[in-house]
Amino acid sequence: MYIERNKNIFRYTFENSVHKYIPDFITDEGIIEVKGRKDKKALAKENQFPDIIIFDATKMKPIL
Repeated sequence: MYIERNKNIFRYTFENSVHKYIPDFITDEGIIEVKGRKDKKALAKENQFPDIIIFDATKMKPIL
């Protein structure tokens, strides 16, 4: 499996402001973001970048 740290910056809108977003990893499966839990900002990112794979606490539990 290919994996490397992501350095690409994405811009997203949250509460009428533009923010920078740097997901965690690039893999052969796609871009992955690791989140402990989903807050309003995380949901905004997920809605604006549906191709990014989010690993939240539920998905991380079996791995850890």
